[in-house]
Amino acid sequence: MCGIFGVIAKENKYNKNDLVKLLEAVAQLSQVRGKDSSGLANRFETKKQIDVLKGPVSIDELLKTQEYKKFKTEILSEVKDEENVKVKGEVKNRSSIFAALGHARLVTNGSQLEDVNNQPVVKDGIVGIHNGIIVNEVELWEKHSDLKRDYEIDTEILYALIRKFLRQGNSTTKSCALANSQIFGNKYKKTCIL
Repeated sequence: MCGIFGVIAKENKYNKNDLVKLLEAVAQLSQVRGKDSSGLANRFETKKQIDVLKGPVSIDELLKTQEYKKFKTEILSEVKDEENVKVKGEVKNRSSIFAALGHARLVTNGSQLEDVNNQPVVKDGIVGIHNGIIVNEVELWEKHSDLKRDYEIDTEILYALIRKFLRQGNSTTKSCALANSQIFGNKYKKTCIL
């Protein structure tokens, strides 16, 4: 099965350089779980978005690319807003959160040569990673014919279902639980969303 990893921390408690080094270290450790493709997602607070970098290479190779060097520079140079902000009438110091996750893939379905089939998967505004094989994906696409399939990878159905349940007014927690209750797979499935 694939390797999943991530680092989440309050930046005012840790040095961002150390957090990036930690992310790279856990990424390299996860590589023993899959070398067919790899990917990283980082949450940028100032841009209010999540950027994804992935490719049909091992995590070791991805970390050596020019694209990763640019990605890393962008992570390290993100400007934090250190201003105090008013929350419910009280002045609070704004703290910044470092959040990154990644995936070292052992291909099960969906060609790794097409980046959309590599993880992190981006579907309907959800960015996530999944470890395991969803064995009832075809049945789920048929059952939920209102959902549009764009990729070959089985993980796509999970995030399509989460988005569907969110649109129905469910909380994030309930939407994840509802989607997970419909998924059948191997006993080692794990999911992370950012």
